[in-house]
Amino acid sequence: MSEIDALMARAREFLATAQMAMRRGDYNSTANRAYHAMFHAAHALLLSKGIRPMSHGGTMSLIGQHFVNTKELDEVCGKARTRPIFSVRGETTRSMNQWRRTRRRRS
Repeated sequence: MSEIDALMARAREFLATAQMAMRRGDYNSTANRAYHAMFHAAHALLLSKGIRPMSHGGTMSLIGQHFVNTKELDEVCGKARTRPIFSVRGETTRSMNQWRRTRRRRS
C-alpha cells in the first residue's frame, strides 16, 4: 500500500468515526474526527503532487498555496483552514481554549 493510499484509508476511518459520533450526538468528537479526516486527505493530496509537508501547519499552508490559491480547490477549503474548526455548538472551542490556557501556564 502506498503512503497516499494509507493516508486516504486513515482519512476514511476518521470520517467513519465522525459519522458514528454524530449519530450519538457527540459533537466534540464529531468535529475532532472530521478535522483529522480532512487533515489526512489534505496530506495525501499534497503527496499526490510530490509535495511533502513537514508539519501540521505546513500541510494547511501548502494546501492554500498549491490548491486554494490556484483555484484547484474551492475557496471554502481555504476558509476552513483559517477559521476555528473546533466550533461545533461552541463546546469544543471552549474546551480547546481551556486546553491552550492550561498548556501556556505549564510552559
